[in-house]
Amino acid sequence: MAMLSSDISWFDVVALLGTSILIYCILDVIYRLYFHPLSKFPGPILPAVTLWSEFYYECIQSGQYFLKVAQWHEKYGPIIRIGPNEIHINDSEYYNTLFSYNGVRNKDPFYTAQFNTPDTGFGAEDHYLHRMRRSALNPFFSKASIDRLSPMLTSMVEKLSSRLEEFRNTYQPLNIRLPFQCYTADIVTLYATNRCWNHLDTPDFNPSWAQTFVAVSIISKWAKFVPSIYTLLEHTPHWILNKFAPSVILTLDHHNKIRTQIREILSGTILPVDAPIDGFPRTIFHNFLSSSLPESEKKFSNMSQEAINIIGAGTDTTAHTLMILMYYLASDATRCEKLREELRGVGLGRSEDGEVKKVELGMVERLVYLNACALEGLREKSLSYGVSSRLACIAPNENLRYGKWEIPAGTPIGMSTILQHHDENIFPSSHQFLPERWILEDGGINHALEKYLVSFSRGSRSCIGQVLAKAEIHLALAVIISRFEIRLFETDFERDVRVKSDYFLPQPGKGSRGVRVLLG
Repeated sequence: MAMLSSDISWFDVVALLGTSILIYCILDVIYRLYFHPLSKFPGPILPAVTLWSEFYYECIQSGQYFLKVAQWHEKYGPIIRIGPNEIHINDSEYYNTLFSYNGVRNKDPFYTAQFNTPDTGFGAEDHYLHRMRRSALNPFFSKASIDRLSPMLTSMVEKLSSRLEEFRNTYQPLNIRLPFQCYTADIVTLYATNRCWNHLDTPDFNPSWAQTFVAVSIISKWAKFVPSIYTLLEHTPHWILNKFAPSVILTLDHHNKIRTQIREILSGTILPVDAPIDGFPRTIFHNFLSSSLPESEKKFSNMSQEAINIIGAGTDTTAHTLMILMYYLASDATRCEKLREELRGVGLGRSEDGEVKKVELGMVERLVYLNACALEGLREKSLSYGVSSRLACIAPNENLRYGKWEIPAGTPIGMSTILQHHDENIFPSSHQFLPERWILEDGGINHALEKYLVSFSRGSRSCIGQVLAKAEIHLALAVIISRFEIRLFETDFERDVRVKSDYFLPQPGKGSRGVRVLLG
């Protein structure tokens, strides 16, 4: 054997190195369990020591970590340590303290890594960088801006209705999630880039579009632990991906399509809308170029990543909520008819001669029972929590207090929508679909209860597109319930509706064929 010297062999070096690593690991475990700033917080031992526990449940067990976190809360209480550096809280009253409008809140880099969009507002870890980037987008998602979109939104929901007419009385089952994903995607792509993707025009509602979101969700889970996975996949030959991971190609093609459109905006191939067309004067990314952001923030990478986030976030979450609303209303003839009667009261529905009145946002957004159904759809279990993954933020400059516990500044603190929306103290009978919980005795909406609805999160990091999402929900719900009879087709709650996996977005069981309906 080769010798390093007369006294030290390569074997000795390897043994010394291995021993050093072992000692380091042992000391690190001891530190994390007994001397770490979070060592006094309750919780299971293994997650306090290593991220391998989360990796196992998220990646190997396919998005099951959210169930373990819920079990740990039942065992250890409302505040627990779920990672070497992370605290998780299950207390509805604390949500607005953590996700504050006024406090400085950074994002956990472990959380943002899964989306590979660091040059965006959503991906900005620093509070002030996020605020600057978001300021360029805020005007496009205000209530006033969405109201100006009303003609375009009406046009899109009427197109959705027209496509659904093709399935009326055909006894052909339809996975209702698919047309909703096409509807929301066509709206957000037109608004973002002035080039609609026209998914609603595809005869089968483009099921590969739905598969794209599943693929993105799965990749994002792995990217938390292996951030370089995106780069690796982008440089992997397509023939290899096609053989071993064909769904990944859908994700890469989706991202490349967005990047191509951003290049066309930057080159002037896709022109801004200079005069109002379809109800809006300018698109998001043409305005982005003329915003007050520094030029360093208007690079191709910034714009393409923002577009990926906006189109992704503006499609599947809203479609999920609409899908779940269809399930519950099709399952409950009494509540469905109550909503239909309210819609008739404003002239919506099919007249005796078969004519229908066009739906407009201003016509339906103030309807009490419609709003109550939409709110309950956003809250309820199954698939429409909005985002199913825990959201974590960091208070970098202050120690936050929770009861007797003082949480050190700089600690990632997470809370979960699923746990929040099933707090029986706030939402009694939380596992039932009860729109009436949102209606006061005087007939108005219970806005005080809305502070516990966190489908769009809260605070300065809340979802920028929530006003648009609510408008899409109100319009689609009004059109479909007023014009169609809906019957479920071979849809099983446990298999097709209940959330079984958390891939950032909630997913049903592996054997699910979706919420399928017959339209009459």
